[in-house]
Amino acid sequence: PCHFTNGVKLKKVLITGAAGYLGYHIVDLLIKKNYFIYAYDKFYFKNENIFKNFNNVKVIKGDSRSIDEKYFKNIYAVIDLVNIGISPIGDRFFDKVSWDINYNSRVRTCRLAKKHNVKHYIYPSSCSVYGLRKDLKLVNEKSLIDPKSVYAKTKIALEKKTKNL
Repeated sequence: PCHFTNGVKLKKVLITGAAGYLGYHIVDLLIKKNYFIYAYDKFYFKNENIFKNFNNVKVIKGDSRSIDEKYFKNIYAVIDLVNIGISPIGDRFFDKVSWDINYNSRVRTCRLAKKHNVKHYIYPSSCSVYGLRKDLKLVNEKSLIDPKSVYAKTKIALEKKTKNL
């Protein structure tokens, strides 16, 4: 799962949601660490040129819900950042889209990564899974979860679903 640039062997990483805030910074960091990046994003915010000054990046415009299997071939790692942020509470349309993107598309991405023997599948969780803390104590992975938003609920469901994939 490598790409050669100027005779140097680079491991290939697929980053979904690459044009978002976290994605941009992760792409920048990994390029500096000599990785070749496939930056996959829908580009909702019309920032398609965000990576134009980066070397070793191939930009792929697409919807994560229908990502082509070919993008998983010979990939070292997938960093799955696709996400619809926190939605207005009780907005059924937004809730459905959130579940479709934040959960369904990411489960599919994880399965495709496994099918193609991708060595690492990485996705971030969120402190929102712990809900609002009245005690103001710091939380960690052993703290009780108390999700309030659909966003937080999709994070927990994804963790449970992909744990054994």
